[in-house]
Formats: sequence, structure tokens, C-alpha cells
Amino acid sequence: MRAAIFCTMLLFVLTANSQVIFPSARLAIHGQVTDATGTPMAGVEILVTYAETKRIPRAAATDEAGTYSVSGLAAGRFVVTANLAGLREERKTLIIADARTNTADFTMTVLPIGDCPGINCETAPRSNLVEAERVLAQTWNLSMQRAGAFVNPGNATSRTEELRRQEVTRRLRALGKEAIPALILALKDPDIQMRRNGALVLADFAMGLTVEARPRLDIQEAVPDLTVALDDPDDLVRRFARIAINKMEHN
Repeated sequence: MRAAIFCTMLLFVLTANSQVIFPSARLAIHGQVTDATGTPMAGVEILVTYAETKRIPRAAATDEAGTYSVSGLAAGRFVVTANLAGLREERKTLIIADARTNTADFTMTVLPIGDCPGINCETAPRSNLVEAERVLAQTWNLSMQRAGAFVNPGNATSRTEELRRQEVTRRLRALGKEAIPALILALKDPDIQMRRNGALVLADFAMGLTVEARPRLDIQEAVPDLTVALDDPDDLVRRFARIAINKMEHN
């Protein structure tokens, strides 16, 4: 009896110790964007980037009140960038933690003709890796689980989200294997939703399940990280990782 209890406890300890540990990702950054007169500005692109750790950035846009909110962040130092065509790019660096009010407000100014729009202007096009990261940056508040035939045509929100999923998958698939490193990065993100999305898209690429993911893509380079994801504390991450690995094993 004691031996059986000991074995059960040992199995529990080994299982618990095998899980991947992630930092808490419950923090958020809020803010408002206005023009020089104090008028709120809608449609300003916000990009939140981890400054000291390589992770998928987060993208958002201001609403009619000029406000934005990005959540699912771990504590740390961030660079927040506000950008709108024809206006000077603005950015701020801040450190967020549990006990802080994490706010980054911006005042946008008109860009003089011929001036560089950003603090560090890029003359070369973005690499495919950076492009893939920017695409995934739009999914921090979007589940990539497809609704398919279950989408209610009368539900505008559901339909819009499904179209976003299709567009994200299409854009990532167009980048081919160069999108895989960004998806691997998503697998390691502190935020559960980002890890789920990374594992799910990799599984979709391996299987060619959705139209946008076809033809199927060889994701062999992601297998080591998918194997680690089998010990993720989240059930869906583990499930999607297993599906992707099983498909690669049977190719």
C-alpha cells in the first residue's frame, strides 16, 4: 500500500516538474492618442514591443475616443509606438509591473513634407520574419480556432473575427517557411492565447486543414519546440502541439 502511494506521489511530482513554467501575463498597457489641440484621434496604429526579451509584439488601434488597451503582457520594459500616415511617429519606453498604472499617452503632430516619419526610419523593406511577427502581433486578442460552417451569418462580430483568422493564416502561409520562426516564438510566449495560436497555426500548416493553409508546409524545424510544448500547462497548447507532431511523424 505504501509503495503504491509512493509511486503515485512520485508520478505527480515528475509530471508537475515536467511542465514548462511561464511568467504571469496578466498586465496591460492603456493610453489615449490626441492631436496638438487635444482632440482624440481614431485609427492610430499602436505597437507594443518587449524591449529586453525577444517576443511577439502586440498591435492595436485607437477607437473613436482615441483610446487603446493591450493586455496579456508579462512584467518588463516595453517600447510603445504610435503611428499614423502623415504624422510623426511617436514612441515611449515604460516598465510595467503589478503595482503600477501602466499608461502611455501620445500627442501626434503633423509631419513636415520631406521629413522622416519615424525616430529610426527604415529604408529597406521588412524581413519576412519581422513581417510574420507583425501579423501575429494582431492575434493577441483573437483565437485562431476556426469556426468554419458554424459561423452565424447574422452575427457581425463572429463573421469579422473569422475573416481576420482567414487573413492572418493567408498572410503567414504566403511567407512560407520564413514564418515558422515567428510561430516558434509564439509557442514560447507568456500569454496562453498567443501560445495556442502558434501551436494551432503550425498544426494547420502541417495538415493543410484550412484553405488558406494549403498547400501543406513542412514544419520540421518547429518539432523540437512543439515537443517542449507537449509539457505546456495549457491543455489546448498541448493538444495542438500533439496534432502537429503526429502529422509530421506520419508524413
